[in-house]
Amino acid sequence: MENYSQLNILIVDDDETICQILQEYFLEEKFLAEYVLNGIDALKLLEEKSFDIVILNLNMPGLRGNEVLTIIKRKFPSLPVIMLSAQSAVSAVVECIKIGAVDYLTKPFDYDELLECIIRYFDRK
Repeated sequence: MENYSQLNILIVDDDETICQILQEYFLEEKFLAEYVLNGIDALKLLEEKSFDIVILNLNMPGLRGNEVLTIIKRKFPSLPVIMLSAQSAVSAVVECIKIGAVDYLTKPFDYDELLECIIRYFDRK
């Protein structure tokens, strides 16, 4: 994990409890982590600050995760995004991967599995 300390992670989910749990988990792993509760705030924050990776929920009110993903990939094409969703439909997974998500986890997910996705992505780079 040493090689990945100080990774700056943006968590985007309309469920504040999930955001807080993920933020705490990442901080314990020595990552930096911030969260916002909707896509609009995520896009604003991405304009203001630099992040190494985004953890993005698919099903949110307002801008849906796939719409936020589309905008992120247009404005920040090299920024990796991992999608989270309670929806496990193959079509949703395929759509997000086509748009540019680097991975897709179905809720409920294991936090260690999410950490492995992040490490696997940065190991491939």
